[in-house]
Amino acid sequence: MLSSQMPLSIRPTLEAHFRGQKAMSNGVDRRAQMDIETSKGLLLINGGGAVALLSVFSALVGKEGFEPLLSAVLLSVFGMMGGLVCAIFHNYFRRKCSLHYELHKMAPPGGSFFGVPLPEPGVCFVGTLFLCVSVTCFMSAGSYVAYTGLTNMEQLQRGGKSKATQQAAPEVKKQAAPELKKSADQKTKK
Repeated sequence: MLSSQMPLSIRPTLEAHFRGQKAMSNGVDRRAQMDIETSKGLLLINGGGAVALLSVFSALVGKEGFEPLLSAVLLSVFGMMGGLVCAIFHNYFRRKCSLHYELHKMAPPGGSFFGVPLPEPGVCFVGTLFLCVSVTCFMSAGSYVAYTGLTNMEQLQRGGKSKATQQAAPEVKKQAAPELKKSADQKTKK
């Protein structure tokens, strides 16, 4: 069978076998790729959420009555920044975990975390812990903004007026008052 006729999934394994090298199993490659995609996803949801919240913040700055929502948005941005940091630590510990498995020929001993025995190495557990904390940061930050928005829904439905509009309103009324008075006087004379 020619190598051009060989299925693509088998070719790297056979080529490595004939060269005397040990090829990585397809499952290990797939898990590594899934870990990479997970890290990208964590960075994307936390980074994208922070950018979205900052755009909401810039749209609401200067509008009266949105102070609770503005503070919730800023606090949530900090939460998502924490999620980004945890995503980076997750990626770091994921690599350390992979090296640990490689050093022990894919059968490492279980670790312990503060004296509690674990079914996996401690470095792998810490990486998984950072993964969970990153997702929790995203979920709690988004939930906090949503909750604050829902509790202030009446204010949002009224549509907060900007401070510039409110400052200009008395001046417009002062200018319009004499004209309204004149038109009212003319109606009473008729």
